Amino acid sequence: MKKLVYILFLFPLFLVSQNLDVADSATLTIGTGGSMTITGTLTSNTSGSIIIQTSRTTSGSLIAKAGGASQGKGITLARSLDGGDEWALLGVPVTGETSSDVDDNLRTNGGKSAIGHFDPSVNNGEFVYYNTNAGTSLTNGKGYLISPNGAQTVNFTGTMSVANVTYDLADETGTYGNWNLIGNPYPSYLHMTDDGGDATNNFLTVNAAAIHDTYEAVYAWDGANYDIYNQTSNSINHIAPGEGFFVYAVAGAGTDASFTEAMQTSGQGANFNASVAKNDFKRESVFKIKLKDETNNEEDYLKLFFSDQTTKGLDPGYDAGKFFQGSESKVFSRLIEDDKGIDLQIQALPYNDLKDVVVPLGITTKSSRLELSVEDNSIDHLYNIFLEDRLNNTIVEFDKSIELDFEDDSKGLGRFYLHFTDGMIPELPTDGDDFRIYKLSSSELRLMGSPDTMYNAKVYDFSGRLVRDIDFTHRVNINEIDSRGINILTIESKDKKITKKFKLN
Repeated sequence: MKKLVYILFLFPLFLVSQNLDVADSATLTIGTGGSMTITGTLTSNTSGSIIIQTSRTTSGSLIAKAGGASQGKGITLARSLDGGDEWALLGVPVTGETSSDVDDNLRTNGGKSAIGHFDPSVNNGEFVYYNTNAGTSLTNGKGYLISPNGAQTVNFTGTMSVANVTYDLADETGTYGNWNLIGNPYPSYLHMTDDGGDATNNFLTVNAAAIHDTYEAVYAWDGANYDIYNQTSNSINHIAPGEGFFVYAVAGAGTDASFTEAMQTSGQGANFNASVAKNDFKRESVFKIKLKDETNNEEDYLKLFFSDQTTKGLDPGYDAGKFFQGSESKVFSRLIEDDKGIDLQIQALPYNDLKDVVVPLGITTKSSRLELSVEDNSIDHLYNIFLEDRLNNTIVEFDKSIELDFEDDSKGLGRFYLHFTDGMIPELPTDGDDFRIYKLSSSELRLMGSPDTMYNAKVYDFSGRLVRDIDFTHRVNINEIDSRGINILTIESKDKKITKKFKLN
C-alpha cells in the first residue's frame, strides 16, 4: 500500500490520496476552497498538524472514511470569524473538544463565555451559555452558538468522525419546543438537497421522517435573519464543514437526526453565506419579498417558489414553516389548499398558477411603518404581480417598493393578498364591499369573494338585456362583455345581494 508522508503543504485544490501520515513538526493545511479525499488510513503524529480552514463563505474539505483509530493527534477545523459583533452557528467535526479549549477567543459576560447551545425545554426554548473555563464537552452532531472577542480564528481540535453520526432530537412543549440546533459532524461538505448531486444520500431526504413535513428544511443564521434551504434552493445545496443549523423535529419522542458518511462530498466550496448560481434546467421561478421595519431597522423575508413539481397544498421539502426567531416584524403566507394554520416562510406553488393565483400575505408587527419590496424576481415579465390591501380597499402593481401604514399592531392574515396573473387587473370601484371586481381587459372581468361562499352573478348590458348568468365559488372570470356603455352586475349569495354598475373602457 502506498504511504504518503507530508512535511509542509497547503492544498488549495482537489487531491486524492491512499494513506496519509503527517510527520512530527509537520503541518498539512487544506485552504478554503481546497479539498482532500483519503481512501486509506490517516495519521497525525505527536507534533504534526492537519488543519482545515473555513470562513463564513467557503471552506476546505477533508474526507477520510477509513481513517480509523490511527489518527494520533487528529485534525483541526480552523473557523475564521469576522469580528466581535458576529454570532455564528457551528457544528463541531471532532470529538474530544471542550468549551474551555476555545473560550479564550470568545466574548465573556458575567462569568459566561459566548458559546452555548439551544435548549428547547428552557423557557419555551432559549440559548444556554457556558461558564468560562467550565470544560463542557462539545458533542459531535450538536449545534453551537459562538461569538468571538474580535476578528480571529477559532480552532476545534480532536479526533475526526469516521462513522455515521446520530443526534437525538428534542420534542418539547412551548413555542420553540420542536426546534433543534444541530451541526455537520464531519470536516467535509454534505449533500443537503436533491440538487446537490445525490438524490438519495442527502440530509433532507435521509431525515424526511424525523423532520416535520411543513418544516422539511435547514434553517441557517446569516448574521441578521434565518435563511431557509430546502428543495427550492437555487444556489446552496450543501452543508459546509463546521456549519450549524436548526431543524424542526416531528412530534413524538425518539426521533434522531442522521448524518451518514454517504452524504459526504468534496470540493463544493460554498457555505450558507455564499451565493452560487445553479444550472437551471427546470421550469422554476422565484418571487422573494423583503419586509423592512423602518422603526427598528430590521428586515424579514418571504419566498414564493413556482415549479412543475409542486402543488397548492403541502409539498414536504419545498414548503417551509416560519421560524419566528430574529426580527420583530415578520412576513409570511399560508397554504392555498388544505391550510392547517401554519405560517410559511417558503411557499411552493404550481408553475401554471402564475396565470391566476391569489396568495394570502400575513404580517405581524408593532411598528407603524413598514416597507414591502421585491428582493428577487425570476418570474417571466409576461406575468404581473399585484398587492391587494383589503383594509384600504386598494390594489396596486407590485413592481416597486410599497409603504405600509399601521394604526394598530398587525397580528396576521386577512388584510394583504398577492395576485399573480397574465393580465392587467386594476380594481373597479366596489363602494367598500368585501366583494372584489377586477378588470382583466376591455371585455373581461374577474369576480372574487369569500373562498367558501357560493355566488350567482348576472351581467346586464347597457340596454338591460341579460348577457351572463353564472354560479361560482370564490372567484370566476367573465369574458366577451360589451364595452360600449355602462353594464350592470348583480351578485347574490345566501347572505346578501349587491348591484354594481361598471364600464370597461
